Amino acid sequence: MGNPLLTAEAILLPVSQSRRLLPSWRPTVLPFTGGKLDSAAPALGIAFAGDAGEAEVGRPFSCSFQLLAWPDPLCERFAVGTEFAFMEGTAIVGKGKVMAVGSSA
Repeated sequence: MGNPLLTAEAILLPVSQSRRLLPSWRPTVLPFTGGKLDSAAPALGIAFAGDAGEAEVGRPFSCSFQLLAWPDPLCERFAVGTEFAFMEGTAIVGKGKVMAVGSSA
C-alpha cells in the first residue's frame, strides 16, 4: 500500500490568530496518547490533499492529508480515532481527530 490518505475533523485554536490556506499550509502533527501530547517522538510533516480552501480560527473544518515520513514506523501512530495537534514549531495551533484512513489515488 502506498502512502495512505488520512481524513480528519479539526479546528484552529485562538493562538493561531489567523486563518490558514489549504493545501499550502505545512504544519507538523503530533498525536495525543492518553490525553497528553506525545512529545517524546518527533513531529511529522504533512501535505494536505484536495482543493484549495481555508481553515478559519475557531471553526471546525474537514481536511485530508498524507504524512511525509511514510513509511516510517512512527506513521503507524495515526489511525482512525487518533487525536492529534497541528504544530508550528513548538506551538500547538490546532487540534484534530483522524476519521478515516484510505488509499491515495
